[in-house]
Amino acid sequence: MGLYSLIITTYALHVARSAKKDDFLKAIEKKAIAKDSKTHWDIPQDPEKPEISKSLSIEATAYACLIYLFREEFEVALPIIRWLIEQQTAQGGFESTQDTVLAIEALGHAAAKLANKPGSAIEIQVKAEDTSKSFHVDSGTAFIFQIADLPVPTKLITISATGNGVAVVQVSYTYNVIIRPPQPLAPEFSGSCKATQKEDNNRNFDLEVCVKKRKSSPANNMVAMEISMGTGSVVDKQSLPTCVASNEDNAIKKTETLQYDTKVVIYFNALTDVCVNVGATQTHMVFNIQPAVVKVYDYYEPDKCGEMRYNAPEIK
Repeated sequence: MGLYSLIITTYALHVARSAKKDDFLKAIEKKAIAKDSKTHWDIPQDPEKPEISKSLSIEATAYACLIYLFREEFEVALPIIRWLIEQQTAQGGFESTQDTVLAIEALGHAAAKLANKPGSAIEIQVKAEDTSKSFHVDSGTAFIFQIADLPVPTKLITISATGNGVAVVQVSYTYNVIIRPPQPLAPEFSGSCKATQKEDNNRNFDLEVCVKKRKSSPANNMVAMEISMGTGSVVDKQSLPTCVASNEDNAIKKTETLQYDTKVVIYFNALTDVCVNVGATQTHMVFNIQPAVVKVYDYYEPDKCGEMRYNAPEIK
């Protein structure tokens, strides 16, 4: 039995109050990774491959957290909670829908178990450069989301707390990175993308993206195709393929545009062999346009992903 299945089984045995639950718990405790006051479980992407799946690791760790909360072993659960919070994005989600649901459930149960009691109060001081911010958390404000912006050139943040109770402080930041080479498509897929300028208007172009599933590959889950329009361009919403109310492969379940229509995401039940055409308009003239990215990934296992790049036509 793989570690992921072992952890889920251990959780099920605890819910069922099985006499075997403690034996299974001992087995998963041997696989725990404890470091820097945090605990988690690493799950391989595939039983035959050593690469770690971050999404599956979050799911497994969330189940483990629920196990210790069920047992009311809060001191053991606390390092697991710390690790889960560390994986959370600035928007509150995680890697995928499935691991977000499980992690939020675990953190929600933890919040209920560790809720601040009447009379508890925490004063949190945040210092950055020449700026100082303070937050007050008590039983009346525990569920109020408090936020403060820090100066842009901040390099060092000092956080201190006094009082008694439980609170979470999250620091979110953004930064620029050097463009990396495209990540190849997952071995299960092959694909291509091509942009063609329209003859009637040189600001408009059509993008054709084709993805083909290799015959020898196993069946896949729902697949997302994330298409970036490139700098200075937006998607033509009227050109988007329509959703199909079908459970067949290649049936489009949903389309959505993001980031002010500069990106479109198309969701498929599964993929075998499909080509989609999306129209775009160049709203701004941009010099030295960099290649735009098309990303294809398994919706429930986002580690299974790959990228293709294309060059948008230049405005003449």
